[in-house]
Parts: sequence; structure tokens; C-alpha cells
Amino acid sequence: MKIFPRLFIAISFIFLVTPSITHSKSIDSNLLYMKLKYGTVVIRMFPDAAPKHVKTIKKLVKSRYFNGLPFYRVATGILAQAGDVSEKGINKKILLKPEISKNLHNIRGAVVSLGPDMQTDQVDGICIWLEDKTKRDGEYTVWGQVISGIEYIEMLEITGIPLFSNNRPDIIRKMYLDGD
Repeated sequence: MKIFPRLFIAISFIFLVTPSITHSKSIDSNLLYMKLKYGTVVIRMFPDAAPKHVKTIKKLVKSRYFNGLPFYRVATGILAQAGDVSEKGINKKILLKPEISKNLHNIRGAVVSLGPDMQTDQVDGICIWLEDKTKRDGEYTVWGQVISGIEYIEMLEITGIPLFSNNRPDIIRKMYLDGD
């Protein structure tokens, strides 16, 4: 009869020290995923440095705004820009004041918002540097950094403006936040 209490204690101990099989990974609300034809790009967003930009990007991602948008300007080894360049008024042209951080730099893989001038950033488009652009520090809001999949950005079809019918740019197939 003394064997049952010892067995119970042993089994209880195993359950206490063994990680749960159903344990799920924690969600990082500042990870952004961009699914492309070639693979998925992972972007770390910086809400402490660019809170308004990150908040707006998250809102646009949740509304599926970026899904299907073209990379309308891709220059090998320099940059890749995605957004709505149609003349049909679809482009929301969401403008914010720049949120420049002295701690974030325009380096390879930096995700920035470019604007029509130095006073505003257009956050309904995305620009990813494919080379260091530290000369541009202080000019653009760096709101994210590619942490995985930069090679998929480099595989994008070279494009330029204007987009003609024979120029079929790559698109953002899906953009989503961690946990979505």
C-alpha cells in the first residue's frame, strides 16, 4: 500500500518539471511578416522610436491594406519600394510627421517611410534599403528592420515608375502581424 503514495508523488513531480506539450510560443506584437512569391520576410518594428508610424502600419496591416500592393520601384542592391501608385484615388496618402531617432540608422534592411518632402512621411508605402544609406540618417523615419528574409527582397523583379501593362511587378502577397 505504501507504493501508491510514492508513485503519486513521482508522477506529480514529472508533471511539475516537464514542460507542457501544449505550451505555445509567446506572441511578439512588434514582428511583422511580409509574404512574397519567394519567401517570407520578417520585420522587427520599433514602437519606442516611431510610435505613430508603427501604430499606423499595424492598423493598415490589420485592415489588409498592403495585401496585393506592388513593388513599384526596385533597384538592385539599393532599395525596394511597395505601395499603391494608381491614379484612381485608391492611394490613401497617409501622412505623418517624421519620427527621427538618433539610435536607428538607414542601414541595409532598414524599413523606412519616405515622404513628399522633409516635413512629412507617407506611411501607406514601404521602403526597404538594400544597402547602407547612413548619409540619410536624420532624413527618414526608420520604423523597422528586416531580421530575416532580406534575400527574398533582393529577388524581386526590377521595376520603375511608370508601371506599364508589360511591366508586371512583384507584389506583397500577404502582410500580417505575429499571432495573426
